[in-house]
Amino acid sequence: MGEEGGIAVFRIRKGAGRTLKTAASARTIPVHSSLVRIGLLKHAEERRAEGAPLLFPELKRGGGFGTYGHAYSLWWTEYRRAIGIYQPGQDFHSFRTTVNTHLLCRRCNETMIKALLGHSVAGDITTDDYNAGLSLADLQQALELWQFDLSHLQG
Repeated sequence: MGEEGGIAVFRIRKGAGRTLKTAASARTIPVHSSLVRIGLLKHAEERRAEGAPLLFPELKRGGGFGTYGHAYSLWWTEYRRAIGIYQPGQDFHSFRTTVNTHLLCRRCNETMIKALLGHSVAGDITTDDYNAGLSLADLQQALELWQFDLSHLQG
């Protein structure tokens, strides 16, 4: 996490012990204002002050691909079962589908959505040849179209 031009951002990069699926996966994306409101930036500052290399150092790698999300994905499944909302086929990665669908329903263009989700725009002449790049402010405006209430998590 960091900040660029006054915008809080996630920097998704390949690095020591971190791999990415595709070249499009490497990106800088804005942090949604709802996450800022519930204290994610403060949490990040505290982790940095402790010298933690990760935003959530308690996460451990697991599963067949050795990902940090494996244990969380298992927890998420058990949590949904415990509160009675479990549905087969809807796992943690279904959030990406939700975000994509929500933004499309709010008339966000696909190029913006692909940039936010880390999907390639290759093969589309409009985005390959005639896109000079999206600014963080553009991406932040698009991301803010996705509205959700996290007020119950505020400290």
